[in-house]
Amino acid sequence: GLAHRQRRPPARNPARDRRPAQRPITALTPATQARLYPNEKREGGVRYRHGVNRLPGEDLVETGIRDLERGVDSVDAFLVSIGAPRLRRLGLELPEPISCPELRLYELLHREDADAAHSRYNAFVRRLVSFERAAECAS
Repeated sequence: GLAHRQRRPPARNPARDRRPAQRPITALTPATQARLYPNEKREGGVRYRHGVNRLPGEDLVETGIRDLERGVDSVDAFLVSIGAPRLRRLGLELPEPISCPELRLYELLHREDADAAHSRYNAFVRRLVSFERAAECAS
């Protein structure tokens, strides 16, 4: 008979699972912030914008930039590295991207769940592209 493989649930990131209503804007240049978010407000020297004004996939890009700055190899950091040329053209200030991010992202997803790696890879790349397209339209 066929052996039944038990699937492990994907790794959870508690910090990413808790989403506050407002988050500080990071990584975008002031000119890009003004173009993308004309309705942002400033409180105590920190800029905030309401969750309804966020671009699709923005959380992924912000987390990826922070992970690159800290040297963390994460799904988000690999995605930002994949999209680095286009993201820089949009005005994002990025740290040095990771080398071979496409392969390394797929390997990471394959280690987590081999059966779903291909579909998860494509879904993550679609989220990145959604952010890039929305940011281009907003600017």
